[in-house]
Amino acid sequence: MALHQQALRGSLRSRDVILDKDRGLWVRVFRLEELENRTLPIVIFYHGGGFVYISAANAIFHRFCEALSRKLGAIVGVCELPPSSGAQAPGGLRRWLLNWVREIAKSSSDQDAFAHADFSKIFVMGDSAGGNLAARVALRAAQDGIPLAGQILLQPFYGGTSRTESELRLGSSDPMITLRITDFCWLAALPEGAVDRDHPFCNMTLELPGDLARLGARGLARALVVVGGKDLLHDHQVEFAKILEDAGNAVKLIDYENASHGFYLVGDDSCQESVLVLDEVASFLRE
Repeated sequence: MALHQQALRGSLRSRDVILDKDRGLWVRVFRLEELENRTLPIVIFYHGGGFVYISAANAIFHRFCEALSRKLGAIVGVCELPPSSGAQAPGGLRRWLLNWVREIAKSSSDQDAFAHADFSKIFVMGDSAGGNLAARVALRAAQDGIPLAGQILLQPFYGGTSRTESELRLGSSDPMITLRITDFCWLAALPEGAVDRDHPFCNMTLELPGDLARLGARGLARALVVVGGKDLLHDHQVEFAKILEDAGNAVKLIDYENASHGFYLVGDDSCQESVLVLDEVASFLRE
């Protein structure tokens, strides 16, 4: 268990960096001004929303990334993604996301937004649907030889045609999502021609083991996977972590028994797990 670490105080700057105006792709970058006398790790964050909802400009994610930047003492960039961009064009979007990571790694991104950045410490992070994307970017980065310091996956969004025990038990009682919602998201997001939820973008068991086997000794960037016992997606997420671990990758799985989907977005001390998870992420960055 990570020890509680006080969030850093001071003026926080945020700046929107346009990456592709025609496609509506941009990133909101957060950085504490008082830390500009030292190099800072970079956390590239992909927001949740089932691939079809919410924006990086949403107040909930804005506040969450502010809290991340303060807690971690890091430059945090939250990516704006077009609706349905996640799975409708998995190859194209994944290449774009990876190219952006590559540009950051080469220190050629926006120089003001990433001033004082430590380009040897780039982490990809995502929650829910964004966790799915972050994991795919981490996999592609490993395949292309792009070094990442780690991947942080908060309740990554996966599924399949076969219902898991947690889906059957919590499918209508999770306060954040239901099976009806997740089924709709996959219907809207999966690419044209997908027959059902047993598509590799949704069901990671189909291709991920083979992809990891082909990586061999190169392996993936170490992973922090956070799940919740009251999240209907719990069993898919635990299986994902097990696949990574069985392939010889460094994985830290944290399972909060009483946490529902999106618990980390509560943003105050009323949800103990929302405080603890930021401590765990901060500890992971320091390792």
